[in-house]
Amino acid sequence: MSEQTGPRWNELNREISNEVILEYLREQKHERRWKTIRRVFMALVICGAVLLYASTLAGSLGYRTMPTSQTVAVVPITGPIARNTEASADSVITVLSRLFDNRHVQGIVLLIDSGGGSPSEAERIARFINGAQQRTGMPVIAVCGSMCASAAYMIAINTDHVYAGEYTWAGSIGAIMKGWDLTEVMERLHIGQRVFSSAPLKDLMNPYTAMGADMEGELQALVDGTAKTFEREVAARRGEKIGDIQSITNGSVWTGRDAVQKGLVDSIATLDQVTAQRFEGLAVSVYVPKRRGNTLFDRILGEFGRGMAEALIGHYHEVQL
Repeated sequence: MSEQTGPRWNELNREISNEVILEYLREQKHERRWKTIRRVFMALVICGAVLLYASTLAGSLGYRTMPTSQTVAVVPITGPIARNTEASADSVITVLSRLFDNRHVQGIVLLIDSGGGSPSEAERIARFINGAQQRTGMPVIAVCGSMCASAAYMIAINTDHVYAGEYTWAGSIGAIMKGWDLTEVMERLHIGQRVFSSAPLKDLMNPYTAMGADMEGELQALVDGTAKTFEREVAARRGEKIGDIQSITNGSVWTGRDAVQKGLVDSIATLDQVTAQRFEGLAVSVYVPKRRGNTLFDRILGEFGRGMAEALIGHYHEVQL
């Protein structure tokens, strides 16, 4: 009998076969283990991403963790007061509504640092504060940062007390409207626009067509009317302290001390001084309004894209305070 066909050879073949099978099974077990680890890792990554997106979305929609102990809430109102900004009515009111209804909040401080913006957005914020205060009795204080002008000042005067720093610029009582005049550019490019309107003044502020005297008069009347409405509100809220309203309605701004003398603000103090003096012993919590946007420019192109969008398709025809 040949050695290659004998019992010893058969036994060796079996041992080799068993070893190969065992090695294969070990590799399969090892591969299954790594597959499991990879799947768990990917699941954790996906869950983390979902939670991160959910928390970001919740923040952008105005959801915040509210206080569970007595505190004074500071709400910054920063930048342009306009739709789709952190200082929009939707953003600010969403935060304020939850603070007014929270029993642990002992007072609200509006930290205002804005040059103004949309009167309709400021009006919404101011009227909400008026109504919420009547309903809850919550004290609301305005502390002006570096700038508290126009629409921002409208919000400030609808609080119980207006503070400003030594270097604050406050005031700018008036209204303004700006737009582009591209008629010469259109003529040079030999481009014209066809407009069909039911009335001559339906095409106000069209940058591609020449503006007649009647249109200019109509727009100036709108701006003047808006300014008069603003003046009446300032007179109603601050008239006794200002005295001669006409003396502060030329669009000027004043620094802190001068603003106090003019009656535009009540006292000189910083945020830290106000919280320490008026809410002594209370914790201070800051609740920043978030812009509630979910557009292509917001999510994909970010700040640059949003700036370009506002420049290209912004509300250039809106009266601003």
